[in-house]
Amino acid sequence: MSTLSVGAPALLYAGRRRDVETPSGSVLLNDWEVLPARLRPMLDAAGALAILDPMSFPFEALGEQDRSIPLAVHLPEGWTGEEVLTLLGNSLLEHLTPFDAVSVLSGEVWSSLRTRYSWPTRMRIPEPGVVAFVTDCPLESAADSRRRQKDMHRLLRNAAQHQLSAARRAMPKGESKSALVFAEDIEQWASLFSIAQTRLVGVSFDPGKAQFAGRSFPEWEFRSTLPNRASDAETVHIALSVLSLSVHERPERLRRLARLLHPLRVGGRLIVVESFFDGYAARSVGIPTPRELLGDIREASVGHVVLEHVESLRPAGDDLISTGLFVFTKLGIPERL
Repeated sequence: MSTLSVGAPALLYAGRRRDVETPSGSVLLNDWEVLPARLRPMLDAAGALAILDPMSFPFEALGEQDRSIPLAVHLPEGWTGEEVLTLLGNSLLEHLTPFDAVSVLSGEVWSSLRTRYSWPTRMRIPEPGVVAFVTDCPLESAADSRRRQKDMHRLLRNAAQHQLSAARRAMPKGESKSALVFAEDIEQWASLFSIAQTRLVGVSFDPGKAQFAGRSFPEWEFRSTLPNRASDAETVHIALSVLSLSVHERPERLRRLARLLHPLRVGGRLIVVESFFDGYAARSVGIPTPRELLGDIREASVGHVVLEHVESLRPAGDDLISTGLFVFTKLGIPERL
């Protein structure tokens, strides 16, 4: 029986599969070790999890904190997309993010699942890649470990998703949905939107990341420069900015905000997600305070927005950085000063 030492990088569950070799540095879980009481300490230390037999894996043993473990899964063969959804939708598929990977042999099943969950194309990997995935995600004590990155992404993603859902419900019925998204890691945030139901333009000011997103979502347009001032025919219902403003000097923030706000329709929602340093750290690195950022948004909109919702998000164990989520509605006439 294998045991997991402190700091072991990855877990591999093969279930009924007997043809799997365990990569060096990972742990092959047997049926005894996936009992909840034994699995708990292993999950706490894991840097990645690969599942080759999801039909026998106890997903009910995964707590909310375990969903931040980078995951690769091989989906069962011989099932239709609807059958896979029925069997694994709630327990597994709806929790996957761009930090995870999926192996599925059927192109038809992959296409139906990707459309439903807006997965980037590069999430699909060949079956041997499921095992290789665990060796590509070493557990790191550094703050930028992949598990920590996924944990932060999920914190922001879940909060943004609630507000996007509310924005969609407020849209006129029968109109096609449209969005403009600013984010450095644009691919991760484009996946918040429906491939089948949304016209999306994504902007990352890193050309490589914009091109990467274009390969992952060929249905949409991605660019690395600010969009031109839109015509009435190019207006959008939702404008989303994720971690793309505070790191810039005020003139550049105002320029980006103006381009983000201009195509937003009256009644449309502006959603801004930004990180802030606390106290002296904010002044020392030149990051604006939440109040200063709100003032920038009001100035860039010439008073044509009203603040609807504010939410503070702080990763567990981080006392220096907090993240704010702000939701605005665009007005037809300026709000009185």
